[in-house]
Amino acid sequence: MTRDMKLESIGPRYADAYAAHYVSKDLHEAMEQYMSIVAAFPSTMEADYSRSQLVNIIVSVVPPKELLDAQVKLALTRLEHERS
Repeated sequence: MTRDMKLESIGPRYADAYAAHYVSKDLHEAMEQYMSIVAAFPSTMEADYSRSQLVNIIVSVVPPKELLDAQVKLALTRLEHERS
């Protein structure tokens, strides 16, 4: 598949993810589709949009304290690895 063909396939994939998110309200499916776009096309505008939509979903389903606790734990783990 050429680069142009790949780029042409991103738009419909993002539209499907967006529809799952906002029309069907299937957040699990939307997350899977957004993650697939990021994995397959990491340097594209659609991947950037997908990352933003993933954050939107995450903050809508994970309570703020739980999200903060997870982020702090992740940061501390990374800092510990840097010390080693």
